Amino acid sequence: MRNPVTLAQVARKAGVAISTASMVLNDRPNTRISAATQQRVRHAARELGYRPRSARTRPRLHLVVGGVSAHPEPFENLAVVAAMQAEAARANATVQVVIVGQTAAAQREALEALVEGRCDGLLVATRLEPEGLDWLLSRRVPVVLVGAAMADPRCTSVHSDNYQGSGLLMDHLLRLGHRRIAFCGSCRDMTYEQQRYQCYVARCLEIGVVPAPHWVYWERESQHSLEEWVARLAPRRREPECTAIFADQVQLGERVWHALRRQGYRVPEEMSLVVFEEMRLGTPEAHPFTRVRCAPEAIARLAVIRLLLEIATPDLPRVRMVLPTDFAQGTTAAPPPDSAVATEGDGDRPPLGGARIRAGTR
Repeated sequence: MRNPVTLAQVARKAGVAISTASMVLNDRPNTRISAATQQRVRHAARELGYRPRSARTRPRLHLVVGGVSAHPEPFENLAVVAAMQAEAARANATVQVVIVGQTAAAQREALEALVEGRCDGLLVATRLEPEGLDWLLSRRVPVVLVGAAMADPRCTSVHSDNYQGSGLLMDHLLRLGHRRIAFCGSCRDMTYEQQRYQCYVARCLEIGVVPAPHWVYWERESQHSLEEWVARLAPRRREPECTAIFADQVQLGERVWHALRRQGYRVPEEMSLVVFEEMRLGTPEAHPFTRVRCAPEAIARLAVIRLLLEIATPDLPRVRMVLPTDFAQGTTAAPPPDSAVATEGDGDRPPLGGARIRAGTR
């Protein structure tokens, strides 16, 4: 990243004196400066990505979150915002929450308004459309991606270890004796969900099981509701396709739990359920899930510290910062029913609905 644009560069591009550019960009009234000149100076500043010195004396950070949509963002945790503000205050900085829309046009409009004002750096906790992120980086605005809703090697990212955490959940189910495990997620294009899904598949393959296509559910691309998927996976009057479900978000886990109960299943006696806990609104869950989580406050603090460093030292390399997750034993996972264990041990018979890989073959 190049060094910050100077006032002299803006003045040169606008064809005015440095003092004139300073009065315009620092909102000092001067009736002798024409409206056309003021517009020319501000246009030059926008094109070059200039930020007034006053904005740099007390850094102003903005936490960018997604707007209200049919698919709520996982990052809605008020405790996370408080942790960011507390960490910023230690460096005499501030953090303000900004809601951007879901469309490229809405995001671009919100981002332009931010950059034109006092904005030293952005903590992005939503998935920006490529055009929006490209525009931000072209303006040389320091950006740290929080929570891995998206990934881009041009930006520093801070998030929990999705693969490691998913491995903890899968290993727990495997130790309990489960072999037919289903997976449900929201959107396979989300970086963090793809990493969790990849670990799920890898663990299944390690025990010689290829997950059947209908064991996997992606809400945003499925033609069926989550309730319909659960009903097919666990019909009431015959042996279920799977004995456990891995939900890669808490809100999905809650809905799966309710769907299983409506099907007449007892959790975990007849169906186990594990979840990957997200950074979300800090209300206590209705169910003590068996889960993994990374303290969101730790992610928040590290993201602020790194962003402040990149503001102070623009040439710092952009890095990926991954924090490990912790396993929490809840009450939603138990050994599979005896009938399911017997099925798994029945010679070379493949698991119901899936395929088994024989040793020495591909």
